[in-house]
Amino acid sequence: MRRVVIDYDNRPYRPGEVVSGKVSVTTDKEFQCNRALISLVGVVRTSVVRGGGRTRRVYRDSLTLVDETCVLSEERSIPEGETSFPFEFRLPTYIPDTFSAYRAEVSYGLSAKVEVSWALDPKAESEVHVSVPLSERRGERQTPRIDTGDGDEVLVDMPSDTLVPGSSVRLRLSVHGSPRIRGVRTELFQVVHRVARGRDDESWVELDRQTVEAEELAAGLWTDVTLGPVPERLVEIKTPLLTVRYILKVTADIPFRFDKSVEIPLAVGLAPSDDLLEADVSSVGWEFRISG
Repeated sequence: MRRVVIDYDNRPYRPGEVVSGKVSVTTDKEFQCNRALISLVGVVRTSVVRGGGRTRRVYRDSLTLVDETCVLSEERSIPEGETSFPFEFRLPTYIPDTFSAYRAEVSYGLSAKVEVSWALDPKAESEVHVSVPLSERRGERQTPRIDTGDGDEVLVDMPSDTLVPGSSVRLRLSVHGSPRIRGVRTELFQVVHRVARGRDDESWVELDRQTVEAEELAAGLWTDVTLGPVPERLVEIKTPLLTVRYILKVTADIPFRFDKSVEIPLAVGLAPSDDLLEADVSSVGWEFRISG
C-alpha cells in the first residue's frame, strides 16, 4: 500500500499569498522512488458550440495562469510508515477568482506524485480556492432616459453603479410626457463572455427581475425599485478567454412596437459608506445609447 496526501490550509487564498503545507507518503513496505514532486497549476478553460445535430462542433480552449513545480525529493528510499515533505508556493499577484459557469471555469489546484519504476505513481490532488479581495468604490450616479417616441421618455435614476455583494440594487423610475407603455422591466444580469479557438459567445444569467406596471408611473413622481439582494460572492474577470461582468437592463414594454432599453454597466466593489445609496437624486439627464 502506497498513499500520498496533500496537507495544507484549505481556505480561500488571495493573489500574492503563500500556499504552504506538506506532502505525506504512507507505505506499508519500503520502496525506492525516483522523484517526489508537487505542482501548482491555475488555468482558464472555455468552450464554444457552433451548429447542431451532425454539424455541431465544440471548440475548446485554455489559458494557463500559473504552472509551478517544486521537487520535494530526488531519488531515494521511502521507508515503511509515513514520510513528509514540506512545500511552498506563492500565488501570482494578478490572477482572477476561482470561477465556474456554463462552459467556462477558472480553477487552481495542487497535484503531487511520487515517481517509481515499473509501477503506478502514487498521486494526490487538491483544489485551491482563490478569492480576489474587493476594494471600496464610490459609485457614480447613472441617469439614463429611454425615448419611447413622440418626445415621451422613461426616466431612470440610479444613485450608484457599484454592485455590493449581499446587498440590494436600488433605483427609481419616472416618466416624461405620456409614454404609451405597458410597463418597465428592470433586470440584473451576470454576463459571461467566452472565447475559444477564435469563436465566441455569451451567456446572460439573470440574477433578479422586477416589473413596474404603467399605472404605477406618473410624470413628476418617482417609483422606487429594489432588486436583490445579490449573491454574497460576486466576481469580475477579464482574461483573453473569459470575461465576467454585470449589467442592469431597463426596458420599456411598448405595445405593437419593438421594446426599447438601456444597459447600465455595474462594477463590483464595497461601498465606502451607507449614505452612498442615499445620494441626492434631484435631477436626471445623462442619455445612454438606446437599443431595440
